[in-house]
Order: sequence, then structure tokens, then C-alpha cells
Amino acid sequence: MVEAPAEGRPGFCDADAVGDQELANSTWGYSYGFFQIRSLRAHKGTGQYRDEDRLRNPDFACRSALHIFQNAGGGTFNDWTTYRTGQYKAYLQDEFPPDPGTYVVVSGDTLTKIGLKVGVEWQEIARLNNLHHPYTINIGQVLRLPDGAGLPPEPVQYTVAAGDTLWAIGKRFGIPWEHIARANGIVGPYVIHPGDVLDIPGTQGDPAPEPEPEPEPEPVEINLSNLTFNARNDDVALLQQALTDAGHDPGPVDGWYYNMTRAAIRAFEEAEGLIADGLADRAVCERLGFAVTGEDPPVPPPSSGAVSADSIRAAATGGTRISGTYSHSSMANPVSVYRKGDAVYFHAGMTIDCDGRPGSICNSTTDPWFQPQTAWQQSDGRHLDAADLPFIVIPLASSTWDYRQHGIGGGDLCVVAYRDRFLYAVVGDLGPTYRIGEASNACARALGINGDPRVGGTGSGVTYVVFPGVKVRPIESKAEASRLGAQKLTEWLGIGTSPAPSFEGEVLRLTNVERQAGGLRPLSADTRLDRAAEKHSARMSDGLGLVHSDLAAALRAEGVSFRSAAENIAVGYRTPQAVVAAWMNSPGHRDNIMSPGLTHLGVGHVQASDGQHWWTQMFASMA
Repeated sequence: MVEAPAEGRPGFCDADAVGDQELANSTWGYSYGFFQIRSLRAHKGTGQYRDEDRLRNPDFACRSALHIFQNAGGGTFNDWTTYRTGQYKAYLQDEFPPDPGTYVVVSGDTLTKIGLKVGVEWQEIARLNNLHHPYTINIGQVLRLPDGAGLPPEPVQYTVAAGDTLWAIGKRFGIPWEHIARANGIVGPYVIHPGDVLDIPGTQGDPAPEPEPEPEPEPVEINLSNLTFNARNDDVALLQQALTDAGHDPGPVDGWYYNMTRAAIRAFEEAEGLIADGLADRAVCERLGFAVTGEDPPVPPPSSGAVSADSIRAAATGGTRISGTYSHSSMANPVSVYRKGDAVYFHAGMTIDCDGRPGSICNSTTDPWFQPQTAWQQSDGRHLDAADLPFIVIPLASSTWDYRQHGIGGGDLCVVAYRDRFLYAVVGDLGPTYRIGEASNACARALGINGDPRVGGTGSGVTYVVFPGVKVRPIESKAEASRLGAQKLTEWLGIGTSPAPSFEGEVLRLTNVERQAGGLRPLSADTRLDRAAEKHSARMSDGLGLVHSDLAAALRAEGVSFRSAAENIAVGYRTPQAVVAAWMNSPGHRDNIMSPGLTHLGVGHVQASDGQHWWTQMFASMA
């Protein structure tokens, strides 16, 4: 049993007090950047420690532990468990209140809520406390506050009455209604109900008894034209804040529409039953409660290298005709079906199919001709969801054409191209015998075509390519359709026919996917840059380590004449996907990949004898 030192004994919390060092060290320790109050070594010989709370201030940690020590059983440390839960935390708060100019994090706090409570921007609190994305804070953590910040008043709660609106409640307490919405996690359309209990941030006292009747708050306006990938503007910041309030993390609210924002949009779309394409379109913004202006942003084509909508259209020519002519009055132009190689293709318009499993987008209300079934079903037996799955509709067998005679069936891989976009889809339904050129609502929307089954679609300009017998399994897997589609399409186009592309070639392809998603031109391969990059990866693997090359000298040694150049290096990542993702998540490396002034890329990859992977990207703009 260890005797407690007397209250206020000099040196107990002083690291220079040699005689008390063992006692002090057994009371608190340092781990992962936080001082942790620990129990004393158990006197029964177990030798175990218990972590109790994390605090940034070592003096506070030590004094707290000492105080507990002295009040745990008459000057001896017999009953640690008495102070393990709420009694312990309350004891510390009573005996050691936070210093002025600080704030102690409580349950449910976020930096945004704390900023609202103390009247400063949350970014200032993050900067002052050296907090970075994902801005994690812990209960009990002591945060420094900027000069001029007001300490939070006693919390005020308000019970919603009949006829109340957020605007009226904000008016009553003299604060913006948006602050109340954020403090209570309320997002568009900002609905509250009688009996709801709301926290009123940054206020104290009772509200005025007679609020003035006011109209509902007008929704915030957002311009879709500003919500393009890689854009930086205030509308993107509004979108990011709305996603944050809806529980989907877009990263810092900095007005930059990049990978984390796109991932947050995709998560929101999945939660709302929308097409999870990561695009900030009209449906997303309206669900977030915005008043929407402008046009939907363009959908970046999932293309790279020589694969494009133009190359698909160019390849879909010169085939052998295998059908009669579809020339119904509902079609803008006569259409026939052709076979070329192992694919079947035709050029037509697109009418919209909303049949299948009903939902908020496709149902008997939105589609007068709605049928709750499709010719083929998902792996779980349910009918396809036309609002989620891109699929095409093949005409029922007739004297004009019998799809069965050409090996086509449900789940067969398709590629659909329109203007500058293309996507991978499946054969999912059967339609009238007299018409060809029909696809699901999801397929139309992804291509930028109006997906309304009543007034949407397009009369011409759509190219359909079907690979008979090439099955997407399960039929509802968009990821499998994309994987299989990329392989079959490049084979059919006569490019990238290697079943196992090189690591270097895959890095180039993935880099161009990111550039085209950001509206930039793809980079061209260059064998001289490849040689320079390969040599540098070899030097790094041979003992140089992760060090940048003398880039100008390396390029000139290969005869490269350039105006500007840049380099990315990495080690340890096992696949092209992993290393490109890592570069894209690093601001400096990402800037090189997304630089509009660079035109060519060389890639070097070496796997050393110890199994480590060494990577080099060398970019250049040729003179």
C-alpha cells in the first residue's frame, strides 16, 4: 500500500523531483500526444494500469490524480473504482474548472457547434489548437479559444409549439435561424414539430412571450453550374456545409469540390435512394433543401486513353446487317441492327423505361405506362430498379429481328454512348416489337438525357453496343459491369488488348481518369519519360531511398526538350490503384497530376528484391 503525500507537497507534480518520480510516473503517463490519467500500480500485484481520461495539460493531469489519491480512503489509495465513472468526472470538473479562454468538449460537440456557442468561426478554433482533417475532438478535451470568444452561457432549450418555424424561433431569441438548425442537426426541408425540444445556441434567458408571425425561411439558393468537379467557389462551400449537416463528411468546408466531397455526395445519394454517381445534380441539391438554379453539371465520361464516346461511334460502323428495319412513327429515323466482331450494335434515339421495382423516381404516378416488373431479375429475385441500374431494353422477337438468334439475353454486357459520354450497362428488359432504342431512367440520366418517361429521352444520337453471352454477374452489379466493360470494350476497339496491362500503363490510365473527371485533357505517354522514370525508380530501390531526382538532368539525358516538368515518387504501394489514390490524397502530388499545363507522362515501377514497390511519375510539357 502506497502512502499519499500531504496536500500541496512540493515537487509531486514536478518532473525534477527525483524522490517522487516513480509515484508521479505511476499516476500519469504520455501516450500518442495526450497526457493520460492512469491508476497507480495495483497494490495486489497485478501490475495493470487503467486509462481513465485524456487531457492535454500534464499539470492538470497530475494534480487531478493527486487529488483523487488523497481522497480515496483516508490518505491511501484503496478504492480507485469509486472514481472511475460519473463521480470521477464530476469530481475533476468541480475541483479543477477550465481556465478562462478555454472550452471543455462535451458529448455531442463538434467544432461547428462550439464555434456557434462561443461566437467565433470554427476554423479559428481548429487553427489555434492545431487540429486538422478529420477534425476529431474528444469528450473532456480542453480547447483554447481565440481572443474575443465568449464563454458558452448556460444551455437554453425551447419546446416547439404549434405554428412555430425556425425563422420565428430565431427571431424570438435574436439569433439566425440557421444557427438553431445546425445546433440541432436539422437539415432541409427544415421541418420541426410541436413538442420538439431544441437547443438554442449562444443564448440565455427566456424568449419574448409574443413572437411576431413571420413566413417560413426561404431556402438558400445554389447554382448547379458552379458544382463541377474540381471547382472552387462559394456554392461548393454551401454544398459541403449541407452535406456535413446531413451527416456525410466532405472534408473541410473550403469550397473545393474534390474527392472527399464527391464521396460524401455519393454516400448521401445512397442514403436517399438516388443514383450514387457522386454528382451534385438537381436531385441531390433539392434533397438537401436548396433552391436550385442553373443547369445540371456535365457528367464526366468514364473514359481514358483512346477509349471515348467518339471511338465507340467510329468502331460501330462497317458491320454486317442482321435485322430488318425498325421505322415506327415513334422513332425519328429508321434503324437496323449490325454485327461486327463479337459485338452487336445499332444507332437510335432513346425512350425512357421506368418499369421494374417501384421507388420515388419510377412509379405509377411518375410513369403512366409503369409496369412493376422487368423481363429479368436481380440475384435476390427482385425486379430491376430502373432509377438505379443502367440497362437497355431489347425489342421482343419479331419478323424484324429475333435477338435470341444472335445469343443475346438478360445480363449481357452493353456500352451506351451519347455525345461526349459513355457508360457500361446490361440488357435488362424487353419492349415492344415495333421499336428499338430504349433504356432505363438511370442510364438516361447518367448520359445527360432527360429521364422523365413522359417527356424525356432523345430522338437520335445514341449508340448501343451489346456483347452477346458476356454476362454481368450479378446482373445488378455496376462495379462488375464497369470491370468487364473496360476489358471487352478495349478488345473490341482494338486497343489495350493485353489481359494484364502493365503497372506503368495502369498508372497512366488511372491518372487520366482523374484528369478527365476534373475536365482536363488526358496526358500522352512518352517512351523517353518512361525510361527516365524507370531509371530513377531503380536508383531509389538500389539504396538511394525515397529521394527526388535531378529532374531537369534526368530528362535531358533522355533527349527530352521541355518547357515545364514535375515529378511524383512513392514507395510501398502494391498496386497502381493504391499509389494513384495516395498521390490524389496528397495536395502536392495531386497538383502535379491535375496540372493543366502538363501534357505528357512517363511512369517507372520497380519491385526490389525485398518486395518493396518503388514508383516514379515524370510529367512534362514539351518544348
